[in-house]
Amino acid sequence: MSYSGNLTISFSNCKPKLFLSFISSLLLISTFIEVVVGVIYSDDYQSTHAILKSSCSTTFHQELCYSTIVNNLPNFSKKVTNQKDVIELSLNITTKAVQRNYYAVNKLIKTRKGLTQREEIALHDCLETIDETLDELHEAVEDLEKYPDEKSLRQHADDLKTLISAAITNQETCLDGFSHDEADKKVRKALLKGQKHVEKLCSNALAMIKNMTDTDIQNEMKLAAGKFNRKLNEDSRMSKMVALLSTLPLLRQWERDFWPGT
Repeated sequence: MSYSGNLTISFSNCKPKLFLSFISSLLLISTFIEVVVGVIYSDDYQSTHAILKSSCSTTFHQELCYSTIVNNLPNFSKKVTNQKDVIELSLNITTKAVQRNYYAVNKLIKTRKGLTQREEIALHDCLETIDETLDELHEAVEDLEKYPDEKSLRQHADDLKTLISAAITNQETCLDGFSHDEADKKVRKALLKGQKHVEKLCSNALAMIKNMTDTDIQNEMKLAAGKFNRKLNEDSRMSKMVALLSTLPLLRQWERDFWPGT
């Protein structure tokens, strides 16, 4: 009886120790997982921001480029791994900005009192150019998704640059529809900030597209030149081999003439 009682007491004493050991193990595992996840996140964060800075360094409005993309990264479902991803994100951000401008102009038409006929026409024309801009940006995104496999690099580059250049022109066209008299100036001023913002975003996208396509075209040309040089070297070696083989009959004849017994 005494032995059984001691065993029960001993087992009871072990329970808290086992529980504490279990909790300690869980905490250790949890801490380890947090550290691993933190390291992975830190590496991804640094890599992404390095790509962003490198891509935005080619633009005219670098701070705008970097800040707008960083602020929208959480809304971007795809991981940013290269300049093409940055451009795609930039175009998506630009599209949303253009949509906001469309709603702003539409609201102005409906709510602004005392608009002249000229101002109403200019605002409706502005809506049309904004609509065209949206079409151009959507087409650019679709073209970018197929880059660089759908067509030649030069064709991709020309098409993308044409679309974004047209989008930039549309912003100026919208503002040019208003004269410089006092009434028109007020309406123009209401649109100016949004239009100029989109123009800068388009400018940044265009600069990044130009940098990416120029680099890829240059690399393609270097690769083609390397293949061409290797082909020339192979052809040269083959010509030398053919020339050498063509001399064998002469060598044999020379051998028979000088050593008749051979």
